[in-house]
Amino acid sequence: MTSKKHLSPVALLYFIYKTLVEWLWVIFVSFASVLNIFKDLHISLPLVIAGFVVLIVAISVIRFVVFTYEITDKMVTINRGIFIKKHIHIPYHRIQTITQSQLFFLIPFHLETIYIETAGHEDGKAEAVLPMVPDTVRSEIETYRQGAQPGSDLEVHNISQNLETGDENTYRINNHDLNLFSLTSLGILPIIAILGAIYGKVQEAIPDKYINSAFSKIGHESLPIIIGGVVIVLVVGLIASYLMSVLKYYRFTLSENNGQLQTTQGLITKRSFSVKQQRIQAIVFKQNVIRQLFNLTTVQTIVASKAGKEEDESDITMVPVIKNDEAATMVNGFVSWVPNSMPQLNRLAHSSYWYYIRNAILISLIVIIPSIVFFRFWGAISLVLIPLAVWVGWYSAKNNGYYIGNKQLIISDGHLLTRSIYVVETKNIQSSAVRQSVWMANKGLAHFKIHVRSKNNDKEIELRYISKKEADELFTWLA
Repeated sequence: MTSKKHLSPVALLYFIYKTLVEWLWVIFVSFASVLNIFKDLHISLPLVIAGFVVLIVAISVIRFVVFTYEITDKMVTINRGIFIKKHIHIPYHRIQTITQSQLFFLIPFHLETIYIETAGHEDGKAEAVLPMVPDTVRSEIETYRQGAQPGSDLEVHNISQNLETGDENTYRINNHDLNLFSLTSLGILPIIAILGAIYGKVQEAIPDKYINSAFSKIGHESLPIIIGGVVIVLVVGLIASYLMSVLKYYRFTLSENNGQLQTTQGLITKRSFSVKQQRIQAIVFKQNVIRQLFNLTTVQTIVASKAGKEEDESDITMVPVIKNDEAATMVNGFVSWVPNSMPQLNRLAHSSYWYYIRNAILISLIVIIPSIVFFRFWGAISLVLIPLAVWVGWYSAKNNGYYIGNKQLIISDGHLLTRSIYVVETKNIQSSAVRQSVWMANKGLAHFKIHVRSKNNDKEIELRYISKKEADELFTWLA
């Protein structure tokens, strides 16, 4: 493709949405004053609203018309801008990742939005966005990235086409695993918090006399009603969490083609992500406390790009859920430097467990002390946080460990009731350090830290309260 191309007419919807979002704060701030001016001119409210709509649509149409793109064998070029013309040139060797998003109503039109991430772009946004372009555009870009010409034997096709070839190096989540993943998610916790916040706002909006009247009527039946309300909130939260996970990871598929990992997922919004294997900085085997009970693991990747900005977490999901004993073998088929089976880790000495428990208790006291001071008897209920803190501290200590492999360092930690096992290829470690306070020196303990690239930033992985001898050995091994 050498000539400039305009977007599909459907892309006008994208520009209307973007323009509306960008102008929303202007409309919000100026609407009242503008409305008063038009009132003085005897112009009705419907005409004012119609004027805003016409303005938004007119700007969107102009942005749509001036937006063009060009794909050559050297680079992707995007031309946009109304008053300030911008010409974005992206050579293929600078592209780190390509992410695709496709809303369900665009599937019949074979249109998708492509986000192109490049090295050195740090403003939290994609270097380039191609909104609602034909789904063949991404294939063409991927082809040029691999140094092939369109139509050659090395041409990369759409993900769906790759899967139809029956390539054995492909993983697709089945319904049973998707249900397990959704039911064992801790996503219910933020949903319950949101429901609680909504309840608080609704309660504030209702006059006190109605609330007091309602409580006086239920009287002695208040306890069963409260218990019933809690059960309803839990059920609603569980259902909402389940549906969100299913919609997000529906038909999740991972495939590998010529050193390029590709994932696709989603029901209402189909999202695809591709990254070269050499961009993967580490593999993370992650289990929350519930999935540990069922021997289930989620596999994520830490990549040197911003491709995870749509994810709930900072890492990119490689496999939503898989049995523990199958995880390493499966991942090894896609990333060769990951060991075929998880080795036995060197665990934290039991004498160091106390430091994790102590730290957790100290954090809980931040809540307990003010609660008792200000709420007296009722504040004493917060003392239940102490045994919870003991458990959280013990959990963190128990899940700490490390292993020195041939070409990789494996570090395990437990944080917020989630165990994470990081497998890092040694060449991807940016730096390492041993930290020791004066107090720790007397105990012969130290912290060992490594840093790897995560998106365009840095991720710190730490082993805490290990012996100074072990920390020095790790540091020397990496030096």
